[in-house]
Amino acid sequence: MKSAHVKADYHLKLRPGTNVALINALARVIVTYKDRRMTLRAGALRTGLLREMQALVSEERDSPETTESVTGVDPTRLSPAAI
Repeated sequence: MKSAHVKADYHLKLRPGTNVALINALARVIVTYKDRRMTLRAGALRTGLLREMQALVSEERDSPETTESVTGVDPTRLSPAAI
């Protein structure tokens, strides 16, 4: 997506009112992605933040595949946008 004010690699067009579900799905991808996990681990483990975030988005309802029915965002587009 490109406009006068914005240039983005990904535009995730979601249904109104579903932004929390989308954020949870993005967070789930981020905390479970192997290469990203090592980067997050350095600072987040010291604070326990990574464990808390993993627990928060560990339910199946937060997976990109499940949230597609709520948000309307294709999981094959959501995962690359998160990482």
